[in-house]
Amino acid sequence: MSLWRFPVCPLACLLYGLAMLAPMTFALATGDERTARAFFLGVAVTLLAFGLTGLPFYGRTGVSGPRSALLSLILFWVFAPMLGAVPLMALVPHFGPVGAYFEMVSFTTTTAASQFETLENLPPALLLWRALACWIGGFVTLSAGFAILEPLNLGGFEIERARDMGEVGSREHTIGRALDRLIRADQAELSVGRVARAVRLIAPIYIVTTGLVAMFFLFSGVQPFAALGHAMGVVSTGAIVMDDGGFAGQGSFTAELFAFIALIVVATRAGALPSQEATFRSIARREELTLLTVALIVATAALYLRHWIGAIELAKDADPLDNLTAIWGGLFMSLSFLTTTGYESASWAAAREWTGLSNPGLILLGLAAIGGGAATTAGGVKLLRVAVLFRHTGREIDRLSHPHSVKREGFGDVSANHQAVLLAWVFLMLFIASLVITAMALSLAGLNFEEAMLSAVAGLANIGAALEFGGGDEAGYATMSESARLILCAAMVVGRVETLALVTLLNPSYWRM
Repeated sequence: MSLWRFPVCPLACLLYGLAMLAPMTFALATGDERTARAFFLGVAVTLLAFGLTGLPFYGRTGVSGPRSALLSLILFWVFAPMLGAVPLMALVPHFGPVGAYFEMVSFTTTTAASQFETLENLPPALLLWRALACWIGGFVTLSAGFAILEPLNLGGFEIERARDMGEVGSREHTIGRALDRLIRADQAELSVGRVARAVRLIAPIYIVTTGLVAMFFLFSGVQPFAALGHAMGVVSTGAIVMDDGGFAGQGSFTAELFAFIALIVVATRAGALPSQEATFRSIARREELTLLTVALIVATAALYLRHWIGAIELAKDADPLDNLTAIWGGLFMSLSFLTTTGYESASWAAAREWTGLSNPGLILLGLAAIGGGAATTAGGVKLLRVAVLFRHTGREIDRLSHPHSVKREGFGDVSANHQAVLLAWVFLMLFIASLVITAMALSLAGLNFEEAMLSAVAGLANIGAALEFGGGDEAGYATMSESARLILCAAMVVGRVETLALVTLLNPSYWRM
């Protein structure tokens, strides 16, 4: 009996649920039988659900077409957290079903928007399960990106494919025709075999990268349990914390430096090996790194100047090291939010104490909305799309100044491709529309305007820390109504799948395939 002959969604949910064996074993090893029983219940419910939804359909994989593949991905984000919420309901009964589901959707989508005000009294096995769920969610995001979204030309791949498809009738393209053309491309590549190949290719790299980051954290003096959790958080770009001190509580500059380097690699495709000849994808990686560098320089300068101007009297007598601390804190926080991770630097906390200023929510939220690289676990609009729009804006301004100029366009210049620009603009508009709709729904659920906007960005960009650092209520997600948390669950799933994929589901051509 081959596992790959089961439907993808039930199989993925099964593997997700069986991962609860790890915290169950950990609880038994530490003598926590109550927690072990809760996770055993979760495993039992997983096996029962798979028996009802997976076994009857053995041999009928049903993912040869794009509709089944994309629906399977969306259904995983919706139903897998239900299985993960079972032990949480048993261990934290006051959360209720909605609270437990929200917590697991949050971590499975790598948003890491926790309702816990303190982690002090939580079982270590439960902390391990939250970290593991976030780590698995990151792995599913990467695997699905290459196995499902790439053939469908979604998830940022549509920008890369637009260049490959050329400029046939570029100025006559409508949004509907552009989407229809992209959706039909490479649909024959969607198969269970492609999913299996993606898993086999990504799994070793993902596991080894996590192990290396954890090892570096250990060498930096971080405790083993926290080192493992933070390594999972960095690789999956989710702000996993294992104690109340969080990442900043480790107080290790070396650990922050390792995390900084790792975030650049995992959230921008900087670690991808370039091909021997110039290809568009290598140019796309270069575009992402260029925009990342510019964004980090501008944001860090703005954050430092804000500290310096806001506390100019203190700065006169301050130690020069305080300035370096503020610069590093701003640089780390800029990258943390640009990659939609949400970890806080100890230097950032020190700089805030030095100046007495609050968090600059607008700058950090702007970085989170931009997001990381395409085909990564980072959320947001994505660097490549923003780079395309920026370059196209520059070209249009240049044309206004020199309307009759003729310039040679180099290979891979996506800003010269009307279809790439059109698709990037479509996604930006869809993201803004989703942001407005989510904020309005949250306002109707009882949140004030500021908290509704912050929560909407947190959900759609998959960065739970946006509410805290944006200036929201200190109680955060814990005091939200059940309806507000369910709305955020939907927003987190939309942010993880991307709005362009949901629009694709509404395309009539998509359903006729």
